[in-house]
Amino acid sequence: MEPNNETGVDGTATINPKVKSNIILMGPPGSGKTSCGRRIGEKLKMKWIDVDDDLLEKEWKCPVSQKLSELGDELFVKEEGKVLRSLNVENTVISLTGSNPLDEEAMKHMKEGGIVYYLDVYDQDILERLEKMKVNRIVGQGSKSLSSILAYRKSFYESFYDVRVLLGINASADQVFEHTLEAIERYRKLQENTKTFSSTRSLGKEDDLRLSFGEVVLQGLSPDGGLYLPEHTPSFHSWELERLVKVIEEAEKEGESNGYRTLALRLLERWAPEVHPSLLKQFIDNAYQFPNRFDHKDVAPVAHLEGNQYLLELFHGPTASFKDFALQLFPQIFDHYSKILTPNTQFAILVSTSGDTGSATVHGFCEQTPIPVICLYPEDGVSPVQKYQMVTSSSSNLSVMGVESDFDFCQSSIKSIFNDTHFTHGLAQFGVKLSAANSINWGRLLPQVLYHTWAYLLMVKRGEIKLGEEIDVCVPTGNFGNILSALYAKMAGIPFRKLICAANENDVLREFLQTGTYDIRTRNLKKTSSPSIDILKSSNLERLLFLLSSKEKRFRIRQYFESLEKDKHFTIDADLKAEIDWIFWTGSCNDAQTQETITKVFKSTKTVLDPHTAVAKFVADEYDKTLSLQEGEKDTKLVICSTAHYSKFPCPVLSAVGVEPLNTVAEQIAQLKELKAYPQMHKEVEKACTSQILHKKVCGPKVEDIKSEVEGFLQSKYKK
Repeated sequence: MEPNNETGVDGTATINPKVKSNIILMGPPGSGKTSCGRRIGEKLKMKWIDVDDDLLEKEWKCPVSQKLSELGDELFVKEEGKVLRSLNVENTVISLTGSNPLDEEAMKHMKEGGIVYYLDVYDQDILERLEKMKVNRIVGQGSKSLSSILAYRKSFYESFYDVRVLLGINASADQVFEHTLEAIERYRKLQENTKTFSSTRSLGKEDDLRLSFGEVVLQGLSPDGGLYLPEHTPSFHSWELERLVKVIEEAEKEGESNGYRTLALRLLERWAPEVHPSLLKQFIDNAYQFPNRFDHKDVAPVAHLEGNQYLLELFHGPTASFKDFALQLFPQIFDHYSKILTPNTQFAILVSTSGDTGSATVHGFCEQTPIPVICLYPEDGVSPVQKYQMVTSSSSNLSVMGVESDFDFCQSSIKSIFNDTHFTHGLAQFGVKLSAANSINWGRLLPQVLYHTWAYLLMVKRGEIKLGEEIDVCVPTGNFGNILSALYAKMAGIPFRKLICAANENDVLREFLQTGTYDIRTRNLKKTSSPSIDILKSSNLERLLFLLSSKEKRFRIRQYFESLEKDKHFTIDADLKAEIDWIFWTGSCNDAQTQETITKVFKSTKTVLDPHTAVAKFVADEYDKTLSLQEGEKDTKLVICSTAHYSKFPCPVLSAVGVEPLNTVAEQIAQLKELKAYPQMHKEVEKACTSQILHKKVCGPKVEDIKSEVEGFLQSKYKK
């Protein structure tokens, strides 16, 4: 049952002062709609109508309970809906009955004139209130329990709301009013100005370029070379986090994988309020399906490893890496906005990969949208399995090209192509526009905030930590997107103590976080067993420095990164370095230590780590050693982001567990299966490694050669 929403230029439900001027309060019986509606009307100087008292009883000239008794449930709902459909008012607060949403036509009529706010009250609170109130006018009350009535009605409430008002456990009438008013003001403010994203290289002036969420998703990189980020991000109070834990509990009772999807919806309603919740739900349900897309019912399970350490398993998606969390969701959002904002433009995704982004982008876009993808990867800079996952794709909307250089060259080539106006204007002649799918795109980064939040709340639900208890998070880091999303979760209220940045031998980030100087003048990229973090130019670092800089000093961000481009180094101010020290801890790990870590963990736990997770595990152990002398600190829980399945890196993993790798990738996958270790073999990886290679193109290390291939592929698809 899809709501009939009017949409504005950004594809969102909008308030038209003349047409959708009503505030409509919806929720179960006992949610506080009546008292809240009266107070909202007084506060906003609007008329107020309570459907029960002001419409139904006046129309029927008898108590509602009497009419329900006379008509019975089914006929009562029809008659109630008939009265509601006759209501035509403007600039009015309307408190619906708990059963109004059971009539679809009546709700469509309501939505034509207003915005529906759903008072999402904890079920147990409702049951206790109704028990005390001895209410006798609830549809279905005679034949069903109140709990079953609430469960049945929830799907109707979820179908018709425009804005959710999530309420805390034991929320008082004052709190219901305050939080509803906050939601109304937040929504109205957004409707007045949807241009809430700016570039990291903006100067903080009124005439700086600002874009809407949809525009940012489509554009990716700012014309000034900076990265877009929101001017405001949500903040969750402890009572909201407490309620979200209950949301997970309730959802998991309803079905497998419901916990993650339900939490994701509630979070994105706040992180991406520009997108109507009905669309968000559709996108989320499709992205995080179990078992069709993700092979674990928790989607992102948290497993105890040893001591105070836990693994956040981010490899259960279709391409076995953490990139699936963004790239199962992002393509749907991108496709939606491309149709809404630029219906006459054909988009193409240009992406560079150090291993995992490529296959995840190919799967996400080519499986779920008609948008073509051009994927660049360093020919000798990804694992054989990662390469198989890309070059065996049978999609006709795909061009996969190896490049005889490293990832940094691939990434800088893409930036060069985007900034080449002559080239992009040439593509525009046949209606094509390029966009990026790397984590430089905010739409790619945002879904990663969800699983960091999920991990913490899941541990609270399971009793492994108490709500409000701090934990540490360790992330294997290259382009800085994953750990930056953990910082956004922290800024939103998740009590992460330290964010631990784990680097391999390409440890420019470790050096920067420790010294405040980013220097690649004498560095050459090293090939390691953890290729996805073989990166020297960390794109999302620019967002971090912008976030932590005071407003009056943000102009320096442009200077820093122009200096990096020109002189290959920059040094940040002492005050900015102090902010970084407060949030981050960092360490690095060489290949020998990576191998040793895989060996040690396998022997002690029978768990196999991929090399990137092993880098994080080694650095996490080093971090724990620094705390061992600090009394009371050693018991703090630490979550390690396990960013890929070990089957993507069979050679180093087999060697680490004492098995001599055989010659072919397929044989190596068979050897890994024979280990019978945890976690079990990833079926999609196994399938890719036995598929036919379809993409064999390799380019030299020249941007012009890459441009030629990109143009040729797109002309073959679109030039008439």
